[in-house]
Amino acid sequence: MKTTLELPDPLLRRVKVRAAQTDRKLKDVVAELIEKGLDAVTAAGGTAPESPAPRRSLPVLKRQTGRMLSVEDIDAAIADNRFAHLGSLDELNRYLDELRADRDDASA
Repeated sequence: MKTTLELPDPLLRRVKVRAAQTDRKLKDVVAELIEKGLDAVTAAGGTAPESPAPRRSLPVLKRQTGRMLSVEDIDAAIADNRFAHLGSLDELNRYLDELRADRDDASA
């Protein structure tokens, strides 16, 4: 299942370093760490919530072309770290278009 998480920058950097050091995907490391955290709470006698919090609707980000952003597009933008200065969704969309074009050129 896909989801969106908002993590503090220092925490995300630590997780990304761990993923790189173990040559694993970021999503796999995040899933492992969440599982370990939940297991630790259970082992300590705590209980995990029986049902998830009510879902809130999140906006779907779309590129100017109307195509939805892929996880790979977003991961590339995060890994690149040049996106931090972008002040709007339109600027992010343009930047992601450039990344995709660079990736397509490199694979051609």
